[in-house]
Amino acid sequence: RSKFKEIKKEGKPCVIIFDEADAFAKKHIKDNEMDDHPVTKSIGSDIEQYKNFLFIFTTNNIRRIGKTIKNKYSIKMKIPLPDEKTLASAIEYYVKIWIQKSVQN
Repeated sequence: RSKFKEIKKEGKPCVIIFDEADAFAKKHIKDNEMDDHPVTKSIGSDIEQYKNFLFIFTTNNIRRIGKTIKNKYSIKMKIPLPDEKTLASAIEYYVKIWIQKSVQN
């Protein structure tokens, strides 16, 4: 939170990516009913303060994300896994970059 407040004071736009958000923005069982985890509720209320921020949450399991986070966002995208050819091409590309950087060092 302190880092967010520091960035907010600068007034510049900021992109925050929460990878594998289902690890913390999850639902839990409370009184035999599904409810948002307290951490999820806290994040959800904090997010509203940061108008110049773009928050991106990634997950492999959208069903685990609590409604507090789901309902805050108007854009939800499902990005499918790449096919074998695209994946092989991407791996080849990044391996070449890695080799070039390794040779330079």
